Amino acid sequence: MLSSLAFSGSTLFGLALGRHSRMTTLGEVMYLERDYHPNLQCSCGERLGECPMWSRVVKQANSQSVDVQFKFDKKWKGVDFDKKGFNFYKFLLINGFRPQRIYRDDQIENYRIRNGNFFNLMGKEFPDTEYFVDLSKTPERMEVLMGSPSIDAYYIHLRRNLKAVYKSNLSRRKMTRKGWGFKMLRESYLLHARERHRRKVFDRVPKSKRITVDFDLFKAQPMQEYRHVLNWLNLQDEEIKDPRSLSIKKQHLYLGNRWLFSSDPNYDVQISESSQKVELNRLERMSFNIFKTLLNPNFKD
Repeated sequence: MLSSLAFSGSTLFGLALGRHSRMTTLGEVMYLERDYHPNLQCSCGERLGECPMWSRVVKQANSQSVDVQFKFDKKWKGVDFDKKGFNFYKFLLINGFRPQRIYRDDQIENYRIRNGNFFNLMGKEFPDTEYFVDLSKTPERMEVLMGSPSIDAYYIHLRRNLKAVYKSNLSRRKMTRKGWGFKMLRESYLLHARERHRRKVFDRVPKSKRITVDFDLFKAQPMQEYRHVLNWLNLQDEEIKDPRSLSIKKQHLYLGNRWLFSSDPNYDVQISESSQKVELNRLERMSFNIFKTLLNPNFKD
């Protein structure tokens, strides 16, 4: 599972990992059920109802005879920590309250069972895949699934320059958070609080089950970071000359950055080699530094 902030490059890095023959990238698993629609386009270019992978998975998942079912249905609203946007429960989570203190034991257990059933199904449907890549990002999901006896999970913390992430957040409309005050201060607070929360949860993961990857370093030295992950997972290196070329039409995602997807059969995505220098204006720098000083004074930008 990849854990990262929004706009940290998780979709791109997940697609890079998905090029390996023993890995299958699924996208943000926490939103698969709710966001599924047969007419939605997959990264392979097909509609989901006709996609060779998802049409098969959805049929099998929806026909499972299990007590706690992983069901692809837009009516499914999910549990609170799987919902998009910001709410009171997420405020508690990013400020140090563990999920077990906020949610009932049966909610936690059912969440683990549902996800365990899904990954068990995927393992049966795709026996050649050794690792399924979940791009769900959130540390609360990571913390809950760490306690699942049926999911053998490994965790990648994908880091990116925090100022670059902050700038990306400011440049995008956030309709679900428009009522939460001044945008620069709001996004600065959420950025630093979430990153602090992420690192605290990540530190609870056993060392053998976690790794940190710098996305900016991956763009500059792709094979070094790519092989670093493969060695950690005990996977053989394959003849992939440049993992920044994503072979997107051979993969199957329907959640993530939608600008990646196209019906053009010749379309592909190439991750740029270097990052542009991030420039914050005076007011942005002030807003960024206020919460950096208050919450994460030892973090590098």
